[in-house]
Amino acid sequence: MKDMKISGKHERGVNGLPGCRGAKWAAGVMSLMDQRRCRFFAGAMAGAALWLTPTMFQEVLADTPSGEPIDLESTGVLDPPTEEEVRAMLNALSDVSFEKRQRATVELWQLGEEVLPALKKVAGGKDPEVAARASELMLYISAGVLFDSSDEVKALVLKFSRGNTKTKVEILGKLTELGQWKQVLHLAGMEKDPEVQERLSGVVRKTASRAAREAVIDGDLELASEILQLSGDGDQALVVRAWFYSLQGKYEEELAKARELSGKKGSQWRLALHRAHGNLDGALKEVKSGGSDGLGAQLQVLVGNPGPLLLIGMDDALQDAVLARACQIQQARLQSDRNKADMLARDLERMAVNEDVAGSVVSGLAANGYRDAALKLMERFDKASVFEYYDSTESPEKALAALGIPKDSVPPYTDWVKAHSEQLLEDEDKEGYLDMLLLAGFLVRHGEAEHASAVLEPLMKGLEDDGADIWFDLIEDMPLFELGTQAVDLLIARGNEDGEIDLGVRHLVDTSKQSDTMWAWLKKRNDGDADKSLRQIALLAGLLKDQDGATAALHQELVDEAGKGEGELQDARYLALFTFAIKRHELATASTLVDQIAQGNERWQQTKLFLDTALLRWQKVEPAYEALEAQDPGNYNNLVKWAMVLRKLGQAQKAREVLDRALVLTMGDLGALNTIALNLSNAGYSDEAWSLWKRVAMMSEAGEADYDRSILYMANYSSPEKSGASWKIHASIAEVYAGFTMRGRGMGSTGGILNARFKADFYRGMDYLTVGKKKEGVKLLGSSCRLNPGSGVLADEFFPALRGVGVQREYDQWFDETYQHVAAACERFPRAHNSHNTAAWLASRSLRRLDDALRHAEAAVSLRPNQGAYLDTMAEVWFARGNRKKAIEWSDKAVAVSISHAQGAPRAESMVLNNYYELTKQRERFKHGKMPKVKKR
Repeated sequence: MKDMKISGKHERGVNGLPGCRGAKWAAGVMSLMDQRRCRFFAGAMAGAALWLTPTMFQEVLADTPSGEPIDLESTGVLDPPTEEEVRAMLNALSDVSFEKRQRATVELWQLGEEVLPALKKVAGGKDPEVAARASELMLYISAGVLFDSSDEVKALVLKFSRGNTKTKVEILGKLTELGQWKQVLHLAGMEKDPEVQERLSGVVRKTASRAAREAVIDGDLELASEILQLSGDGDQALVVRAWFYSLQGKYEEELAKARELSGKKGSQWRLALHRAHGNLDGALKEVKSGGSDGLGAQLQVLVGNPGPLLLIGMDDALQDAVLARACQIQQARLQSDRNKADMLARDLERMAVNEDVAGSVVSGLAANGYRDAALKLMERFDKASVFEYYDSTESPEKALAALGIPKDSVPPYTDWVKAHSEQLLEDEDKEGYLDMLLLAGFLVRHGEAEHASAVLEPLMKGLEDDGADIWFDLIEDMPLFELGTQAVDLLIARGNEDGEIDLGVRHLVDTSKQSDTMWAWLKKRNDGDADKSLRQIALLAGLLKDQDGATAALHQELVDEAGKGEGELQDARYLALFTFAIKRHELATASTLVDQIAQGNERWQQTKLFLDTALLRWQKVEPAYEALEAQDPGNYNNLVKWAMVLRKLGQAQKAREVLDRALVLTMGDLGALNTIALNLSNAGYSDEAWSLWKRVAMMSEAGEADYDRSILYMANYSSPEKSGASWKIHASIAEVYAGFTMRGRGMGSTGGILNARFKADFYRGMDYLTVGKKKEGVKLLGSSCRLNPGSGVLADEFFPALRGVGVQREYDQWFDETYQHVAAACERFPRAHNSHNTAAWLASRSLRRLDDALRHAEAAVSLRPNQGAYLDTMAEVWFARGNRKKAIEWSDKAVAVSISHAQGAPRAESMVLNNYYELTKQRERFKHGKMPKVKKR
């Protein structure tokens, strides 16, 4: 397995509408009769309360004399009343029976505005009680007050009815904050003024999905549907409504209704249904018959044609000369006009007249595959980035040359280090100080750690003598370069006379309360010995290597000691121990600690659930997620996790039901859907993740964040092998993503941008082979292979995909070129563990030079025996050699050590977990996957 951190490779290591019971829409407003017919409004008014004057209306909610509340279902108000029934209700307002007067009040109130003319007549009548009841009914019905409103809400609604547009918007917003969804939607639906309607619709759109979600939680899908009907005719409102119908299995039913609708509204509704359901052919057909060009271009990407969308992007880029030229190069390449592309690239290169512009020029060149030109510019303006690129592609000599180190010099490059450090100190070049950390980290990773301190000392000594605060900032940065040991040595050498080590610990570890607790605890245990305490806290944080188990022993001593304490001090110490276990990657250790202290503690119970899930303990966590669903039924994130756990346990049908419920509860929130798809991908359900990302790309709008993210995920976390989609479609998506990187909307470094170009060209080349364009395919595949010569993606995807596609001679040539490139790095630095691992990974995944692969894997493992990625590579070597048993043995080791001590190279928690999941999936492949066939050469 190619190590994620070192390779920089992240993958491994969204006229008419169906009415509410036939409701008709005009300008997005529901008729009052249709409102009355909707059960939403009937339910909103049933059994309700009102802001009332001290009159008989205070009795509306009172129980009947018999002690039983009014049975609204028996009143018949859900059906349109006849004139005789309305007249009977009005007459009942003066009935001698209190219960009948009360029932008539409720029934008339529910009828809403349609009874206002009749109420006006009786309000001017001679019966004072009837007149009073009718007058107040007119007031509250006209204002739109619902029965079930608090006094605060009632007052706001009355103010709303008398306010201007600004006041109405403000009050609707306030009602939203109070969670009065039904009241908000009711008032918005009553508004007649088109201008006010438009202002209020923005508020309604913000509340409709939340209100509908609450209805779904309550199990009332019909009510949720009715609420969504009130969200307007805007594009996203339609898509959300279509998403809801699609998840209810009503796509075909609604589509049949939509086909009966003529004009623009019918077309918009059909299009929304197709987009939400993921029917790409249907959506394209509807767009062709009258949809927007922008949406059509966006959908074309998903069938393998990025051109129309990229042309729109060119128009958008006209005000940026650099970006416009980069877009022109991309178009020329797509049209296979290499001469034009080369000419435009030279023109783009000349635009880099200063540092401010150079970054954009480099991105434009790299995104279009002009690596050498991009690196040449970087050497002028950003040598550190050039160094990092060459270092990540197994080009150590070029990396050192980028810093200006003479070719024939040897570590620790004493003359260069001395001269460069003096120049940096004289210039006070704070950014340049990182050059020394880059070089020292390079030496550690290339097996020359004994020289790292000599690289750092001249600069750090000079800064210390000057009393520069940046000395501590550099200490803080050192763990990022695997320089924890050197940082500790520098702090100890400086001493703690004025609290330098105390301050250094806050920089080296972090400034959290947990770190402060641990530091104070260790110093107390060590009688104030700062040097000993520093080494211990660095061990506990994973900043130092631990080959003899000292960390485990110290951790257990501290656990025992914490167990003897009590109160806040005990809690603080347990939390510190847990935090440091996570810091050093020891998830199992952290889990054992949590198991010990979680009983009866809700906070720790949640942490326990997280860790048990992270450690894939499916049987253990399934009941907990089921209980969480009962406690918080609207939390779709928990539901997604539960669904995946159920699936891991083989309960596919129940898992599908739970996941569908989660998807309904998102109410088509595109950001949530992107995240759910990512979780599915991480869990190994790549085809479902792809399908969901595709629907987000259809439902969203190009240029918006959710669309960008769906494309980014499809480009970087999927492949034809995982998704089942064609090379052509993946090439299209990768091409669009490459366009993102020119605009700063991708995953960042120059190596990352070149990798985006690699994928676009690789996938396009494979598509050429598929359709019989071998010459064009071979040319494009060859250039893509040479783009990032030491990149892990060549072993991950490139060479495995090329087996058996009729390019044997070219395959061998490309492999030999790539292997010799990496082997040269191993020869230059024989103890460069990652270079050896890269060579072994490349050869084993390519099914070539398997004896050399074993030799390189053994070298990597001997140098870093606790590196999970290296152990996984050893498993891959044995798998390639046809030995499943040994592959599984080594894979078991890889999985175990991936959540063990960080050994001086701590990483972010997310990376540790991703690495663990990837290694676990690898193990399943070694157990059950088809053994590769090695052809003799």
